[in-house]
Amino acid sequence: MTENKSFVGSASNVRLISEEEVQGIPFQKVMEKVSYQEGKVNILISSLGALDPSLFAGLPKNALQKFDLIFSTSFESSNGYKEVLEENCFTESLYFDPSLHNITVFKRVNGWLRDKKLFSEQSQKISSELEAIRAENLFFAQQAQNAEEELVKVSAARDGLVGELDELKSLVSRLKGDNIEAQELIKKQAEDCKSDKNWLEDELNKARQTIEVNANALRLANKMNLKLKADLDSQYENYKKIKASESGLTQLVCELYTKLSDASLLYEQVKNNDPKVLGNQK
Repeated sequence: MTENKSFVGSASNVRLISEEEVQGIPFQKVMEKVSYQEGKVNILISSLGALDPSLFAGLPKNALQKFDLIFSTSFESSNGYKEVLEENCFTESLYFDPSLHNITVFKRVNGWLRDKKLFSEQSQKISSELEAIRAENLFFAQQAQNAEEELVKVSAARDGLVGELDELKSLVSRLKGDNIEAQELIKKQAEDCKSDKNWLEDELNKARQTIEVNANALRLANKMNLKLKADLDSQYENYKKIKASESGLTQLVCELYTKLSDASLLYEQVKNNDPKVLGNQK
């Protein structure tokens, strides 16, 4: 059950004098009582705005097949209406017409209008295919032109390669001659290397013998050095002992010299002070 309110709004010198609320008839009931009339244009006009999709969603299948035109003042996008109609109202014979500003319009597709739509769709499809074919032809024409230009470049490159091939053949001939000379030179160098190898092996054997002799001499010299070092150490110990003895003798001589000096001094003193004592000693 829906409720309709009737208002008298204030505009210019008009003012609201009363307000009345009345009970309406459910939208589904209204749609059940409506029937399609042949020979007339059956129109459904709705000014309920955003309520339209919810009202249509509650309708049974084929409910809107009774109308040739559906007008709605809803500001919702047409896609919302189309989804509702497609899911709930069996809209195979209705399509959206965006020709009117701020008014959602659905037209019934019958006879020539259906054919017109189909022809328009086919015409657009053929036009798109023709445009694609033209673009493809243009593309292939450009490709052909590019191929011709590339062929010219390839031909020029081929001529250049033929000339290079002749030069390479001549170079190969020269290289063959050079290769023969190089092989002969390598053979001679190999023989020289073999001779040098034999000489080097002889020199190496001589060097090894010399090294062996030097090694033996070095070992003998090391042994002699060790013996000399031992003898030197022994002589050094003897030297230290002699130096120690010499130092002791020197110290003893110094002590004796000191005592003799003291005795001589004492003798002179006694002689000078009391000669009689010395006479009695004699």
